[in-house]
Amino acid sequence: PRFKAAMVGAGITNLWSMYGTNDLPNYLAAFFRGVPSKETLPLYMERSAVTHAHKAVTPTLILHGGNDERVPIGQPMELYRALKERGTPVELVFYPRQGHGLQDYEHQLDRLRRQFDWITRHTAAADFAMWGSLHPSNLVQLVAPYALAERVVGGNTHELGLYCGAAPLALA
Repeated sequence: PRFKAAMVGAGITNLWSMYGTNDLPNYLAAFFRGVPSKETLPLYMERSAVTHAHKAVTPTLILHGGNDERVPIGQPMELYRALKERGTPVELVFYPRQGHGLQDYEHQLDRLRRQFDWITRHTAAADFAMWGSLHPSNLVQLVAPYALAERVVGGNTHELGLYCGAAPLALA
């Protein structure tokens, strides 16, 4: 596969069904030459991830707010089913009471831990194979490039980040 691991956060996966179920349906129409119709539907489908799911082989972690109205919960469910039925490793997690962005600190921390675990599980496998069996002395070498960081900024505001070396990884 081109990538070792992928993560989707509040991702639009089927533009046609998204048009009819989200809280801003006309927003999509501006990008696709109008509302879904006989003329525009091919463009909506061509640009939808579920249309191309048969080509996906990268292990995919899907994280989504259970109360997301911007990208309704049917979107991650469609992608999950499409990948699962084709044998692609996939995991779907809904965060209860969360909308389009995760607001609860506990859910933010859980998301970062899941992302870290997913990335290391699918990218560190080559390192494990190279070393044969993991000896505790090798653990530092394996985990050192990755660090889950949390710091308090101004009172109760927390800033969470997943870092690879010195550079933060882009997280959705």
